[in-house]
Amino acid sequence: MKVIGEYVNNELKKGIEVDKLEDEHFGNCRGYDQLNENEKYKVKAVVARYIKQVNKDNSDDRKNEIKNIVEESLEEFKKDGIDKVSLTDKESRFMKNKKRVFELAYNSQITVDHKLGIIVANAVSQDRTDMYQLEPQIKLVEENCGLLKEGTKICADSGYYSGNNIHYLNDKKLDPYIPGQKEIAKSKTENVEDTIFDTSNFQYDEENDEFICPENQRLKFLYEGHEKERKKKYRLYKGTKCKKCEFGKKCTNRMDGIRHLKIDEFSKERKQLADKMGTK
Repeated sequence: MKVIGEYVNNELKKGIEVDKLEDEHFGNCRGYDQLNENEKYKVKAVVARYIKQVNKDNSDDRKNEIKNIVEESLEEFKKDGIDKVSLTDKESRFMKNKKRVFELAYNSQITVDHKLGIIVANAVSQDRTDMYQLEPQIKLVEENCGLLKEGTKICADSGYYSGNNIHYLNDKKLDPYIPGQKEIAKSKTENVEDTIFDTSNFQYDEENDEFICPENQRLKFLYEGHEKERKKKYRLYKGTKCKKCEFGKKCTNRMDGIRHLKIDEFSKERKQLADKMGTK
C-alpha cells in the first residue's frame, strides 16, 4: 500500500506541474477562439504540419482510420443534433464551465446521502444542463440502495428545477427542496412594487379556469401549447380589460398592452414548492 501511495502522489505532483505550465501559457483559455494572435499562429503552424504529414501518408490504413473518424463524428451530429463535434473525443460536448467559458466536457452527476456523507449514485452524461439528470439519479439511488421511503427529502440546486422534476418527486411521494432561478433573484433584490404583477400574485379560479390579477381583473384561457425544446406543456391566458388599466405599463411590456400568462403544466406544484421553501 505504501508503494501504491507513493506512486499516486508522484503522479499527482506531475499532473499539478503540467497544469501550472498550461495555466502560465494559456491562462483561463480553453479554446482556439480565446487565443491571442501569436498563439493562434502557432496552432495553425502545428495543424499545417499535421495536414502535410497526413497528405504524405498514402497508406490505406491511415485513410480508413480518417474515414472511420469522420463517419463516427457524423453519427454524433445525427444522434444529438449538435453544431460541433470533437474529432479526438467525439462523445464529449461543449458545455459552460464554472468560469462561464465553453469547453469540451462531460456532465458528471453525484448524489450524496446527507446524513452518512457517502456517495450513493454517480453517472456521466452528455447533457449540457442538469435538468434532465434528476430522475436518472433517483433511479440509480434506488437501484443501489433500494426504494426511497415516502417523505424522503430530496435537495438539489436550481439547475434541476423544472415542473417535470417536481411532479416526478411528488408522484413518488418524496419531499423536494429545489430553488428556482426566479426565487434566487428575488431573494437577492426583493422589491414589492416590482413584483406586484408577478405571476405568483395572480390568483387562479379553478371553477372557471381563469386567473385574477392584483387589480381584480380576469384573464381568460386562450389555448394550450407545447415547447418542444424544453419538453413541456403550457396553458396561455389573456387579459380582458388590460387596456383600461392604469397599471398596464407596470404589468406587461407587450406592444398591445394586454397581459398574457403562460402557465406551465405543473405550475400548481411549483407554487406549492415555492410556498414550502418560503420563496413566493
